This record gives sequence, structure tokens and C-alpha cells, in this order.
Amino acid sequence: MTKRLFIVAACAAIFGVAVHAEEAALTPGEFYTQVNLWVEYPKPMPTTNYHVGEIVPIGSKVKMSAVAPRAAARDIVFVYNGREFTIRMEPKHTKVGIDALKARTFGATNPLESETFKALAEEEQTAVKAGRVVVGMTKPAVLMAYGYPPEHETPTTEGNFWKFWYNRFTTRTVTFTDGKVSATAGF
Repeated sequence: MTKRLFIVAACAAIFGVAVHAEEAALTPGEFYTQVNLWVEYPKPMPTTNYHVGEIVPIGSKVKMSAVAPRAAARDIVFVYNGREFTIRMEPKHTKVGIDALKARTFGATNPLESETFKALAEEEQTAVKAGRVVVGMTKPAVLMAYGYPPEHETPTTEGNFWKFWYNRFTTRTVTFTDGKVSATAGF
């Protein structure tokens, strides 16, 4: 468990996101979404985070269930606006464990009130809230706006080329130069 907490904290430190030990080991209760999530309700959301359907905005207050009647060991179940949603861990695409996935997706504090978000330029803040990626955004802003890219194609967010999936057949790419988006494709 200590090793997992260290890995989660180290990943969060790279992007200036505070992750405390109590957040890394999430328990049932109210949390805030740390990134925008896309859902095709009532289907489970794969951790590839396809960007279709409706959006559960960053900073949304959600109620998380540690155990739900239909939850498998690879499911994260939460309630938003009175509806139950499931994030389904896709081990082929997501290389982090379920605890790290929970910690980077949900937190005890609203990211829209964080110093990281407040430090973003106004254009970046607007794009993050709208779930858009635009040239000039920083890596933390892209993560908040679009979520984490699937690790099978983007093994680390330290790299300068990230690949996202719009749906099962269409990809979108983001290229960074000096830590900022310099080009996008497929958007």
C-alpha cells in the first residue's frame, strides 16, 4: 500500500496536483471529479475515456460507492445528479491500479478552486471547463480538460506526444513543445 501511495503522490507532484494519503485510499463518500469525464449513459465508461456522449464536468460533486451491487473488482461506481455511473477498468489500456485510477479521477477538494487551476491563463480555464484542448495549454490543463490518455499508447504523461480516443475507431493526438500544446490532430 505504501508503494502505491508513493507512486500516486509522485505522479500527482509532476503535475502540481496535491494528493494526500487519505485521498489515495478513497473511501465511500462525497468527492469531486478531478478531470472531465464523458459518458454514454447507461453504458459503463471504459478507462479509455472515449470523448462521446455527455460530460460529467471537472469539479462535479459525486458520491462514490466502494461496493455497489453490480460492481466488479475493476469497476468504480459513483452517483452524479442522481444517476449511477460506472468507470470500467480496462487493463489492456490502463496500466495503473484501481486505487491510482480512483485517486487521479476523484479527490476531496474541488480542482477548480486549486492553485493549479487558478494559475492557468483565462483561455486555458475556459477550455478546461468546456473539455477542449487548445494550442498553448499546459500538460496539467490538458489532463483536467481531457483526462488521462490511455497508457497503452501513451505510457507516460512526461512525453511530448499523447494519444486519446474519441471513440473506438477515431484517435486524437496532442503534441507538446516546452510543456505546452504546440499541435493537435483529429480534434
